Amino acid sequence: MSEAKALSKLPSGSVYRHSLGIVGCGPRGLHCLERLANELAAIGSGEGYDIVLFEPSPWAGAGCVYDLRQPEYLRVNYAIKNIDVWSLREQPRPPSLVQWLLKVKKESVDAEEYLPRSVVGDYLQECLQIVQSELIALGCSIQLCSEQVDSIEVDAERLAVHAGERWYRFDDLVLTTGHEGWRGATRDGERRAASPAVVSHVFPVERMLSTSNIPCGSKVAVRGFSLCFIDAALALTQGRGGEFIRTPTGLRYRRSNFEPDAIYPYCRSGRPMRCKPQPQKMCLPASIRTVWEEGRTWLEGQKEQGGASFESLILPIVFDCAQRSLRLCGVEGSVEAWYGSWLEASADPWDVFDEMRKSCAIASGKAPVDAGWALGESWRQLYPAVASLAQRGGLETGQWKRFWRFHQEMERIAFGPPLENMEKLVALVGAGRVKLDALKSPEYEYEEDSAQFVSSKYEKRVDVLVDAVLPGFQDFSEGSLLGSLMAAKRARRDPVSGGVQVAEDGALIDARGQPDSRLVYFGRATEGWLLGNDSLGRNPREGISLWAEKMAAKVLESTKRMAR
Repeated sequence: MSEAKALSKLPSGSVYRHSLGIVGCGPRGLHCLERLANELAAIGSGEGYDIVLFEPSPWAGAGCVYDLRQPEYLRVNYAIKNIDVWSLREQPRPPSLVQWLLKVKKESVDAEEYLPRSVVGDYLQECLQIVQSELIALGCSIQLCSEQVDSIEVDAERLAVHAGERWYRFDDLVLTTGHEGWRGATRDGERRAASPAVVSHVFPVERMLSTSNIPCGSKVAVRGFSLCFIDAALALTQGRGGEFIRTPTGLRYRRSNFEPDAIYPYCRSGRPMRCKPQPQKMCLPASIRTVWEEGRTWLEGQKEQGGASFESLILPIVFDCAQRSLRLCGVEGSVEAWYGSWLEASADPWDVFDEMRKSCAIASGKAPVDAGWALGESWRQLYPAVASLAQRGGLETGQWKRFWRFHQEMERIAFGPPLENMEKLVALVGAGRVKLDALKSPEYEYEEDSAQFVSSKYEKRVDVLVDAVLPGFQDFSEGSLLGSLMAAKRARRDPVSGGVQVAEDGALIDARGQPDSRLVYFGRATEGWLLGNDSLGRNPREGISLWAEKMAAKVLESTKRMAR
């Protein structure tokens, strides 16, 4: 159906009412509503504002990622001290996650802890209820639609959304759809498609990794060796009745006999992730923070100097801060040399296992820090300033690929799993449940006669293949909402990074380079154009606050028209 015909079938609303649709109401949709409620409270009214939330999962505010029904061993990869829906508000304000746990759940927790996603989802859902009450008290109408949005059409006047059996018409539309529609074919997925023994993704683990898909005693190859793989490994072991027992030397795994016989992860690099340190367990000199503060200040001062060079500006300051941090901790060695050896390391199973154990020992304060810790911690501390320099085409011509390669490697070194999850993975390797024999990118071919996948390079035969690599920010499909908007020239990618381009307020930039302030996107697909798209963090670079200010200004203008 053409845009004009679709829109002509929609009922027109009151000329004075302002309508807003939010497609996807997980954490980012919640953050949009929180900022909007805050801005409407500042002008004293939301009269005449109609809001419709589209969220097909049963947990609006939490979304499918923080589903309240998922098992507790699936944890957030974000310290709970950083999870606060209300962090941008002035006091007094509703509680942060830590405060909420103490006040509502009567549970005292370590602020550095990493909680089950289901607990975080419970908090997010309650925050949405508070925001809804605030908006209603300000005079807004708010409706929740549990249907999946399958089409968006745009004309010069208004926007139309199709969900379920009807069209909805809006003045403004916000997309916060997460990984919606992104699952494309995996590498060599086409030649595997004929086999029923391919599990195309991990979540939800209860369904995708069930015994009907992965029988007890089977041999399983898993593509990916990062956070999603760890979730899959836990679902196939602890999720099937296995137990982790704390001993003086670490965790030990006791099997349940319902697990797969062996789990073989594989990835392109063959390198493991390093777990996040627990600062409260580490003895670090107080002066080390000065090093990172100086690094951030210096980088922030380069913002007005034109395009930034990754190789001659950003990378040297990252290495310098890391080297100074290491020296302050009384440890000898070269950070730059360590990074070079990290890139060149083989995927030898014992070396990888030792690296994982060492990472746990450092993170828990049981071993001295090393150059890898100094590099990872410095990157975490400097990252906001680095992101401000590099995003929105801020790098010099020809620097993006080098920057992004380093950025991806630092995901392993700086943003790995919580300590507890890495300890569990070490225990699974020690118990022989997870095997690192074929870690570096084996090629599996399906053998019809034996109904198995065969890797001749590693002489491995497995019964099931699981894809545990999440879609990248460039991987949304043509039929997705973003893909359709691109086809209609309502959105475009950055030609350098591949991220979807948005204006400062999140407005999608069309094929002509013009932003449409009515059509806004916040989410992972902007990665590369923006940096640091964590759904639980309040990232000012996304522009949600600026968008909310503009929405409140529109409401104020509508109110003035009504008063005339």
